[in-house]
This record gives sequence, structure tokens and C-alpha cells, in this order.
Amino acid sequence: EEAVIQVLVDNSKSGHKLPTGTAELRLVYLDLHAQAGDRIIHLPATSADAEMLDVSGRSKYDDEFLGKDFPPERRLYRAVCADSSGRQTFFAYDAHKIVFDNRLAADEIRKEFFTFPVPGDIGKAFSLVAKLYYLRYPDPFAEKLGAEKAKSVELAAVRKEIVLGGKPE
Repeated sequence: EEAVIQVLVDNSKSGHKLPTGTAELRLVYLDLHAQAGDRIIHLPATSADAEMLDVSGRSKYDDEFLGKDFPPERRLYRAVCADSSGRQTFFAYDAHKIVFDNRLAADEIRKEFFTFPVPGDIGKAFSLVAKLYYLRYPDPFAEKLGAEKAKSVELAAVRKEIVLGGKPE
């Protein structure tokens, strides 16, 4: 069967947007996966945005601006700046306007939905694991400046145990 998973992303105790700081560089991403023993099943984010700017690896500029090693199909929270020709840019001094901004507002709790086609062979019990990460700047930006790559920082994590056809023991 297919399950709909709801994840609440909570910025309610903050007085600023998340991510904050240099809007064209900072990003936060949500990773959701199911785990049954050693088996991990990634649950990809989907988007209503035609440009897919809120799902990693889906925008036409993601290879260039997120890098090839960025985890694909994660829900992204970011602002995307474009220069006067409409091309995405890393640099505020080139930015003409913000073309996309889905950062979490101060005091916001956002509901994110994922669909999960539950495999028939997953067993009686599994876990759902949601992790929220912050990245100061993506790898291609570091490469342009000859700087060290930034490491993703885990901001929050939650695990929910699921037992099919019964109650948790």
C-alpha cells in the first residue's frame, strides 16, 4: 500500500528565517527515509513548483549550484537569486532579484508531505527517520573561491517506529 507521511518542520522558537544569513548561499534540507534493519529506503521529496527549486537535483541549475555530491531529492529550504539576465547567481552583488524563497519564516511550523509505497517485503516493523540539515554554502561556491568545502550540520532528527498490522510492543 501507499502511505502518506507528514513531517512537521519547526522554526517556532526562532526570531528569524531559516536559513538565515547570506540568502543566496545558505540552505537547509530535509532528509526522510524508512529503515528496516540494515535496509534504507529514501523517500524523495516532490514539488508543486514548476522549476522544482525546492527539491535537490531537480532544478536545471542544481548540478552547477549544489554540486554533483549533494544528496538528491531532498526538500530544500532556500532563497534563489538571479542576475539581470535571469540566471541564478551565488553573488549578492550580481543579484537583481530573488526568484524563489521558501525559507521557513520566524515562528513557522511547516507541514511537509511524502508518499511512501510501502514494500511488501519490508517486514512487520520499520522506522521512519527525518533529519534536518544546515549547509553554510554549497561545494561549487567553495570551489570557485578555492575555499574548504562546508560540512552539513544536523539540526534536528526524529525517529518514529511503525508496526504494520498491530500495536508497538
